[in-house]
Amino acid sequence: MPNVDASRVATRHLIDRGCRRIAILCGPVGEEVDVSSLRHTGYRQALEDAGLRVDPALTQSMEAFTMRAGAQRAREMVESGLGFDGVFRVTDTLAMGVLRGLADVGVRVPEQVKVSRPAADPAAACPTQSC
Repeated sequence: MPNVDASRVATRHLIDRGCRRIAILCGPVGEEVDVSSLRHTGYRQALEDAGLRVDPALTQSMEAFTMRAGAQRAREMVESGLGFDGVFRVTDTLAMGVLRGLADVGVRVPEQVKVSRPAADPAAACPTQSC
């Protein structure tokens, strides 16, 4: 599935489960066409299709796609009071970190925040129930 479509589907999955403030963790989004910009496009399209506002504060630009970076950013987002109920991230490695970071600050997945990713290798499935 192409990046834009996969991201739109993953973001729509969160919207269909009640999320209205969905953060995206991706690389820098600019004029260059790369995986992050394509996945951000799909994310943005899903929000717009659902009539949801695209809040620039919810686009979290990552310099590294590591578990450590994902965990750190998830903690920072919660501690800053950003206010989000869903997270779409562009890689499975970031997802593992996001889950760790949310757990570190006492946020329950999927009860308080839902996490989604583009279609990927089934072996990389989310390690918590009903992600």
